[in-house]
Amino acid sequence: MLEKKKKKTTSTIESFEIYPLNEIIFNKSLQEIIDSITKDCEEIPNFVANDIQDLENYENIEKMSNYIKYISDDYYCFLEYLDQKIVFYDDYQKIEENFIQLSSDLGNYLESIKIPKNLDLFYYFDFPNIFYTAK
Repeated sequence: MLEKKKKKTTSTIESFEIYPLNEIIFNKSLQEIIDSITKDCEEIPNFVANDIQDLENYENIEKMSNYIKYISDDYYCFLEYLDQKIVFYDDYQKIEENFIQLSSDLGNYLESIKIPKNLDLFYYFDFPNIFYTAK
């Protein structure tokens, strides 16, 4: 462990585990998922066609979380799995500022790619949801 202010080691960690950034469990068939996505698009934009191709080939799986509402009926923030939640914030204000900037950038991006109006994409749990869940 490292003491931040003094930048000195206070103890040694023998081991640790790193879990996957994304883990998506399909509770529908791949064809059902693809059919649901395409049904919600009047015209299939290039980015959706590419994402469907990635889904079929199990590539770029990290992008598939955008389609989680089509893949699974139940999806959760990982904090909901933890019994005792201890969260350390180095700079809460900076996290909040980055979230606001990310939301703005994402909004601009989504406007530019012209998402079909019925396509229900999911990009992230919102900031208040994550921090409320962590309490």
